[in-house]
Amino acid sequence: MRFILFLCAWLLPLFVIASLAPEVSLRLIEGTYRPGDIVELQAEMRGMDYAEFELHVPANAQLHFVTLTREPVRYVEGLYIQRVLLQLQPLSVGDFDLNGIAVTIAQDGVTRE
Repeated sequence: MRFILFLCAWLLPLFVIASLAPEVSLRLIEGTYRPGDIVELQAEMRGMDYAEFELHVPANAQLHFVTLTREPVRYVEGLYIQRVLLQLQPLSVGDFDLNGIAVTIAQDGVTRE
């Protein structure tokens, strides 16, 4: 019983910290895209504490980079919300993959992927 209480005393703060960590979500509207169309990939981070994030998308021979737009940070109902919109353009007809997308988060001087 003592061991369980000891573990609870250590693990509970870790769960609390994990729940406060910022969350990043990616959104891509699935569909049929033709050469010249614009494909939009939106990344959004929400967190109780201020943090910054960078979206890393590897070069893709099937897609042309058009623009990367950052929205200003907003503070809404106790959450910091940040968005990045990446616009890509298909170069040819056919399927394409968006693999290898990564996010780097910097918070309180600590950087993690």
